[in-house]
Amino acid sequence: MTNWSAWHNFDRKGKAIAAGRNQNGAQEVFLIGTDDQVYHRLQASPNSGWKNWEPFGGQGKVIAAGRNQNGTQEVLLMGTDDHQVYHRWQVSPNSGWSDWDGFGPPAQSITAGQNQNGTQEIFLIGFYRELFHCLQDSPNNGWKSWELFDEYGSREVFGIEEKAMGPNAIAVGQNQNGTQELFVIGKYDEVYHRWQVAPNSGWTEWKRFDSPPSKAIAAGQNRDGTQEAFLIDIHGQVYHSCQASPNSSWKDWEPFGDLKGKAIAAGQNQNGTQEVFLIGTDEQVYHRWQQ
Repeated sequence: MTNWSAWHNFDRKGKAIAAGRNQNGAQEVFLIGTDDQVYHRLQASPNSGWKNWEPFGGQGKVIAAGRNQNGTQEVLLMGTDDHQVYHRWQVSPNSGWSDWDGFGPPAQSITAGQNQNGTQEIFLIGFYRELFHCLQDSPNNGWKSWELFDEYGSREVFGIEEKAMGPNAIAVGQNQNGTQELFVIGKYDEVYHRWQVAPNSGWTEWKRFDSPPSKAIAAGQNRDGTQEAFLIDIHGQVYHSCQASPNSSWKDWEPFGDLKGKAIAAGQNQNGTQEVFLIGTDEQVYHRWQQ
């Protein structure tokens, strides 16, 4: 059984949070502050302590972090006024950043994944709660057009008909074999998931992921290759669930500490230990890590 540290104050308040990792293994956390400004914080060295928070540029409501095959990070941001999606990326590994550039349609939620072949794939819940995705043309390269991901709004999947009543939150993880797994929270606070049937390939149908009624979700991976999902239920309680073995089924959800939260993100240290970041109900950022 994996041991986790207690929750520790992460020295800032915020509204939304994302976690990424540089090519050199140092984690980097991206935060939308209570002032809607974007901030970031970098580990001083891999598997180590943290530098101070610094402004990252931009204003937003929702943020996500992805990674290119060459190790450069790419950050996605939903703007404060137009709900438009913007992105910026590192100009070289462990280095500086491009300017913000318009990227996608108006959004409610966004997440970034990576296929086994190294191409990033972005998943987005649109303004009317349609589900879109966008794939890179090739690793470290430009992007294809946005496309609807599926007919997620059908009664068979979410028990509803109106597309405006689709999923509320989204996260993506990766199995040990390189297949992506997508998680959504539906209109009625139920969690669903689907996964690629083979690396860089098509997807299964949506399956119900039995859980407490939920409002936020994140996905990470353990050193042994098993995925671990983290959610916040409608009362703010945090839970987690781990795969029984890599590329396999899931264990039951269990409480994950005594703090209550609003938003959650999962990162991974260079040594394979996970680190989870939580925005509490007091808007304070907290983190805990595997020991």
